[in-house]
Amino acid sequence: MNRRQFLLSSSAAALATAPLGTAMAQAAALSATANRLVVMVYLKGGNDGYNTLVPVTNEHYYKMRPTIALQRDQVMMLNASHGLNRSLEPLMTLWANNELAILQGIGQQDVTNQHYRDAETQFTGSAPDEFLTEGWMTRALKRNPSILRADLDALAFGDLDIREADPMGSFRGGGQRVGVVNMLYPSEWHARRRVSETAFLSTAKAARIAQSFALEAAQPLKTVFPGDAFGNALQATVELAAAGLVPPVVHITLNAEDGDQHNAFDTHWTQQKFHGTVLQRLAEGLAAFRAGMQEIGQLTRWFSPKTNSVAARKRMPKAVPTTAGRACISRSVDALTAASTARRCRWSMCSKSTARRRSSITARCIRQ
Repeated sequence: MNRRQFLLSSSAAALATAPLGTAMAQAAALSATANRLVVMVYLKGGNDGYNTLVPVTNEHYYKMRPTIALQRDQVMMLNASHGLNRSLEPLMTLWANNELAILQGIGQQDVTNQHYRDAETQFTGSAPDEFLTEGWMTRALKRNPSILRADLDALAFGDLDIREADPMGSFRGGGQRVGVVNMLYPSEWHARRRVSETAFLSTAKAARIAQSFALEAAQPLKTVFPGDAFGNALQATVELAAAGLVPPVVHITLNAEDGDQHNAFDTHWTQQKFHGTVLQRLAEGLAAFRAGMQEIGQLTRWFSPKTNSVAARKRMPKAVPTTAGRACISRSVDALTAASTARRCRWSMCSKSTARRRSSITARCIRQ
């Protein structure tokens, strides 16, 4: 068995203990069953790994990035050679408490520099010579049919491609077998807490439940969540978990508030204007999510908040065109693998330190 096969197998195993039943039946089962929740945070457009985990002692970093490289006084040093972007300061408490780990060098096996093919490769987890029709999450769920619900297997907030024809996402090929409801604007759910009163899409399997799925009374929370779309989605996840209505998987897209990915992670220009802001939104949201799960007594529940990006970053400044598709599948299955191997609560940051690979942040919390 090669590394890729091991990771895919482990990702499926990590989901294997989620409970049976529909979303509505979960309320009764929650008290008796500690089920897992996988939260996928999609950094739309592609995060700049080198300016997230900064190699401050690497001279090549500064030579290749004369205008956007961060200096030592602009980062929070983690060790003698690397520092974390200061915009991620809300996560530093985890680092100080030995709850934050950093993984480097996890990436896509090959890169074609063709946007469609590279994105397809990472969403399906295929090898360079493979052309798979199913996304990696679709396959992970299929390999563990016991965790598939009668209707709703995943909720998504924000942009996610779940079209019946040639969708480009980790739920690709789910169709009749994987029930996904995608609410395009988290603020609409936050205001109404009823899917049918939001702009939404669904796979065929989840079409019926989408018309009735609602949270009639949300548990009041002391945790303060960010007021943006990302914060709304994370708060919704905690509220649904508290009510026993959350499905095994939640997918959240983090993008610019105006919907333009170039004003968030996909900064082909003016990166210094946008990158720090969107990293801060990420960190504040994840910190609030952790606090919220702790507040409702489910921090020790098996869950994996993790992030990934679809686009890649070369060493050079963003004026050089980016290349799509580096490492989504490896990072994703690694986050799931951790759920079956780790024994303590840990949030991990995943970083690519080679010229052809970029980073994303992977946060995962494992049952202590």
